[in-house]
Amino acid sequence: MMVETVLFGSQKVQVVDLTHVMDLDSQIFPGDPCPKREVFSEITQTGYEHYVHNISDHFFAPHADAPNHQCPDLQHKGVENWGFNMEFNRALLVDLQHHADAKVFDSISLLIKIAVAHLMPYEKLLHEVSALVVRTGSENWRLNNKPYSPEVIPHFSKEAGEYVASFDNIKVVGIDSLTVDEVVPSKPVHDVHWIFKEKLIIESLVHLEEIPEEFRNGFLLQTALLKIKGATGCPVIARGYLIK
Repeated sequence: MMVETVLFGSQKVQVVDLTHVMDLDSQIFPGDPCPKREVFSEITQTGYEHYVHNISDHFFAPHADAPNHQCPDLQHKGVENWGFNMEFNRALLVDLQHHADAKVFDSISLLIKIAVAHLMPYEKLLHEVSALVVRTGSENWRLNNKPYSPEVIPHFSKEAGEYVASFDNIKVVGIDSLTVDEVVPSKPVHDVHWIFKEKLIIESLVHLEEIPEEFRNGFLLQTALLKIKGATGCPVIARGYLIK
């Protein structure tokens, strides 16, 4: 189940699981290495089963980007750089999947390029939260395990990135897409990653649709990081807590 009610002391809280089950058959970012599983120990031979996984920093859904992922001047800052204050934040969900600018690709509506105009209607709310999450429809692409190509990978425009970065109170930027930057294989784009280098980037979120309208202007977002020293990215356990 994507939404469950749990008890915090005597208080009942609805929790939305924003994390996708890791499947070695999941589609990957174009050109990234495929995950592999090797058997280290077979239970029939040793009495215990044990696997070794060879998985890239950015395979997981969701995953975090570390500053050293695309910022040449921050190669000394891996995912361990992020503190605990990045892991619990009040979040705003901006749902753009069915915006007038969205287009349908293989029966799925996607807002490919997030522009400043898409975010400006939420300016007042952006001052009141510490995390922004944008839903483009890409979560449906992932949940249907469709193959990725550059033209179906949503991203922020450089100007939209600068607009979000202008809010000093925003510490975490999340998106359901594979990346925050436009994918141009012939000339890689790093603009938005550079702009967000002081913020925690969370990519490939899922099940955002499960967050009810009444909570989208302010829910508690958990982005728990599996910190691997020096890694350029890491798995994230993401959950939305719906607290009235």
